[in-house]
Amino acid sequence: MTTHRLRFPAAVAAMVAMAALPGTVRADARDGAAPAASTRAVADFSKCAKPAWPVEALRREQQGRVTLAYRIGADGSVEESKVTKSSGYPLLDEAARFGLAKCTFKLATVNGKPQSAWMQMQYVWTLEQGANDPASQAAFAQTRAAAEAGDVDAQRKLGEMYQQGKGVARDAAQALAWLTKAAEAGNAEAQFGVASFYLASGSGAVSGADAHQWLLKAAEQGHAMAMVGLSAQYSMGKGVDKDPVQAFAWMRKAADAGVPRAFAGLGWMYQTGQGVEPDPVEAVRMLRRGVELGDQAAVQGLALALNQSHAPRDHEEAVALLLKGAEKGNPVMQTLLGKAYRDGRGATADAAAAAEWFRKAAAQSYAEAQFAYADALEQGAGVRKDDAEALRLYELAARAGWPAALQRMLAVAERGELGRPVDVAAAAMLRSRLGAAGGSR
Repeated sequence: MTTHRLRFPAAVAAMVAMAALPGTVRADARDGAAPAASTRAVADFSKCAKPAWPVEALRREQQGRVTLAYRIGADGSVEESKVTKSSGYPLLDEAARFGLAKCTFKLATVNGKPQSAWMQMQYVWTLEQGANDPASQAAFAQTRAAAEAGDVDAQRKLGEMYQQGKGVARDAAQALAWLTKAAEAGNAEAQFGVASFYLASGSGAVSGADAHQWLLKAAEQGHAMAMVGLSAQYSMGKGVDKDPVQAFAWMRKAADAGVPRAFAGLGWMYQTGQGVEPDPVEAVRMLRRGVELGDQAAVQGLALALNQSHAPRDHEEAVALLLKGAEKGNPVMQTLLGKAYRDGRGATADAAAAAEWFRKAAAQSYAEAQFAYADALEQGAGVRKDDAEALRLYELAARAGWPAALQRMLAVAERGELGRPVDVAAAAMLRSRLGAAGGSR
């Protein structure tokens, strides 16, 4: 196992390459023949761009280790990727997955011939001052003394130190205990911290109802991110009954407090009429404000809104926005950009460019892109025709529940296409899945 440390001005990240997943490259000896020589797929770390640390994650000093899996094609490109073990922070997980997909990969081989294979990689996000750093340990001791003496803000900071492993070994139970103590004393940041802890997938304490009470307390004290969290809860009905009006009201307050992401939320609400009368003009105004503040969700939302317009000039602006997000690794925007090139909407039709953007998004396991790239491979549109690879991607998208992929796989099973024989049992199963999804035929 090899570790490479990448130093940032205020932080350190480490990458660890792991062995290719068992069984992905196999060369079994048969009939007494000598086993075939094989090599595993590995990343060339010397040519890797460092994944950008998400600003919000860095501001909150989030850190952790994420385990990723990449399927490397015979041409050295990433065909598929997924998070196999979360760091506990989705922002860090996705930043690592997007960033490392840009690495140069050395191919897996069998008898010197390139083979498609899976490989695993770990990425460690860690701040420079860790548990064993003397300065951090001194700060921890000072903070603990103040916390034990009743200093509420020190209690919050102590909880965060336990959570982040800053000057002390990580301890989730101690982190929650000290954050809760500060939250009960009325500290809004601690209240938001406790809510985030309950909602974090890796905390072992997932409880939307418990999170809601702390988000509400923090939001009522003016904590802007808690307002966004409350809006999301009311919108999704997570930990509280669905209430679109309350969702809109809290998102409006968050926007008034200057949270960039809130403008994307308001744009969506005005577009869809969630908690407010539909107003496409106001939706675009909110999204433009979010774009001005640098929010990527607003960029995506504005691109979608402009793409739905009937004005060609709006379509051209949408493509320009999509390109910015696509180049940063956003799979949704990569897929939308691919569709723009495929359909000649806002850009000159270019089947090869469309296929390449679909391929990049499909490599991030985005189901719509997997289907679109499979269709390009089946048709030979902008890429070499490859029925076997098309079938593999159709199956992946169908497993993810993408309706068009389910329909295509049903046709394959019924008619015996793409190298597959007719399969009555598979067809019946696919009809059942389509029926459950409301897409039966």
